[in-house]
Amino acid sequence: MIIAFDGNVFVGKTTLCKMYARENKGQVINEHSYFIDLLKKNNSVQTEFSSHYRYLLADALRMKVINGKKIFLDRSFVSTSAHIYALYQTKEWDFREEHLFYLEKFLQEQSIIVPDVFIFVLCEHDIAQERFLQDHSYIKPKNTAPTDS
Repeated sequence: MIIAFDGNVFVGKTTLCKMYARENKGQVINEHSYFIDLLKKNNSVQTEFSSHYRYLLADALRMKVINGKKIFLDRSFVSTSAHIYALYQTKEWDFREEHLFYLEKFLQEQSIIVPDVFIFVLCEHDIAQERFLQDHSYIKPKNTAPTDS
């Protein structure tokens, strides 16, 4: 059984994955970003879409580390799809056609992890913001002089 946890950053996905895996003697599969650097350079996609393409490719690597029956997946292809749609909605980029083309291709090749259960994790914005600030507290302020208005 593969249970995927998706949602915005700093809402507790990784924490829940680890907690449920520990309680159920399951395996956590880290999110895509842990696998991106392991991918060989691939120049088959030469557009701004290439970084999103690498996230889809990372699922094939994540599949290789699955070795149990109870899998707790930290993010799924749904997160990448949501990001593609968000970019479209903000009128920044429209990668929907490319994304759907490769998503269909990888689904047919069975190189995308398809969860049995999907859990969307969320929390209040101020809590996520506080977690972000705690996580980035090691960043020193730049001491930039204030600008004149």
